[in-house]
Amino acid sequence: MRILVTGGSGFVGSSVIRRLSGSHTVVGLSRRPTPSAHESIQHDLSVPGIAAILASVAPCEVVIHAAARIDMTPFNAEVVATNTVGALNVAALAAEWNAYVIYLSSIQVIGRPQETPITEDHPTHPLTTYHATKLFGEHMMAASVPESCSLRLTAPVGTGMPSTRILPTFVRRAATGEGLKLAGGGGRRQDYVRADDIAEAVAACIERRPRGVYNLGAGLSLSNLELARLCIETLGSWSEITFSDRPDPEEDARWEVSIEKARDAFGYSPHSDLREVIRALAEQA
Repeated sequence: MRILVTGGSGFVGSSVIRRLSGSHTVVGLSRRPTPSAHESIQHDLSVPGIAAILASVAPCEVVIHAAARIDMTPFNAEVVATNTVGALNVAALAAEWNAYVIYLSSIQVIGRPQETPITEDHPTHPLTTYHATKLFGEHMMAASVPESCSLRLTAPVGTGMPSTRILPTFVRRAATGEGLKLAGGGGRRQDYVRADDIAEAVAACIERRPRGVYNLGAGLSLSNLELARLCIETLGSWSEITFSDRPDPEEDARWEVSIEKARDAFGYSPHSDLREVIRALAEQA
């Protein structure tokens, strides 16, 4: 099967390509080269129209849309252009090829959790321009691509993830015995999903062809304090945990996410233990 993966040079997209390339012909589409794909096309999805893509890529049966510009700055025109026009282009490609689309969205399209566990029926109220564009993409697929699903990712983790995120920061400090300083009381709870579990879910969706919106997380949330302690314990570190005077505006946020719908629809069964990821990040640091 021929599969197009947009954003194939990114953290999640590259994980998806590694999982699929052994059994499918994978075409990577990104601003940068995608060396892990069988075929690679460099293209800017913020440019309206699909003529250039159609001229460069033979038809694909599945499109996995992982490309996105991630920036939480308000009123960022590049975020809007890349993410909304990109979704429009992917929908047009799907129509041209009669392809099934898997759209990678974000659980934070809901805004702040109002009820837990967070199901797919939770009201949506994105709080950033970026998350508003992700919700637009969900609506675009639902309206224009009947054969599609949207996967709302929680917090993807794994080797190759951005080094400024909380988990690799904690790992880097714990590995060298530096102190781990937490804002507020460390109470913010997050669900960390492994990138390889996302890739497995995508493979299952290609097989089962579910429609609609599905939460994709580990099904387990950890507070920032629990995460810090887990890093120290896993690495046998002597780091100390301290608390800054700076409050955490999301101290009371509880990202406790239900993954039952994905389990039922395509057999999603993620790993919830982060120790392997912590050790791999420490080796990478």
